[in-house]
Amino acid sequence: PCGALGQGLSVAVGLALADALDGVAGTPGGAGRRVYVFCSDGELEEGQVWEAAMFAAHHGLGSLTAVVDCNGSQVDGPVAGVTTLEPIAEKWRAFGWHAREVDGHDVAAVLGAFHEAVADDRPSVLVARTSMRAGFPSLPAAADAHFVTLGPAGAERALADLEDAAGAATVDGAAPPRGADASSGSGSGSRSGSGPGPGSVQP
Repeated sequence: PCGALGQGLSVAVGLALADALDGVAGTPGGAGRRVYVFCSDGELEEGQVWEAAMFAAHHGLGSLTAVVDCNGSQVDGPVAGVTTLEPIAEKWRAFGWHAREVDGHDVAAVLGAFHEAVADDRPSVLVARTSMRAGFPSLPAAADAHFVTLGPAGAERALADLEDAAGAATVDGAAPPRGADASSGSGSGSRSGSGPGPGSVQP
């Protein structure tokens, strides 16, 4: 769906609830449908997110997993300068969710957190700490990727950064996993029909 930030989690909650009512929702460690939604840290400023979080926990929607991209930046500036959101993971736990904080650039840690989510009977959230400069060492430390203007020379350096990062990922065995069953963008929810076997628990 499109529209204001904050709607994605509500849509995902609706999908998970429908699966539960139909008897096809994923169970802890078992097969069945699972729902994944990708959110941003700035999006947590929307009250609708927390209404949806309360609803999901109340109805025991354990097949639902949210990933919150905490990069500390939004269009209005640094997130911390707009609204105090921390401690983010503790807030989700207080709302009845299983919460795990991870380095969003560590593929192994993220996959491990997804496996933990599948094993838990509560809705789960991965608080993924990321940097919008990740993979771009040529950008200055103070750069905010929401507003970066590169210019020809900067674009060449950025492309070189991406090529270097892609080569390192392949060498380290951290290339993007194949066979992902579902993916979602900010403000969207998606279903996955795969069980929790290796390689199948992907957002």
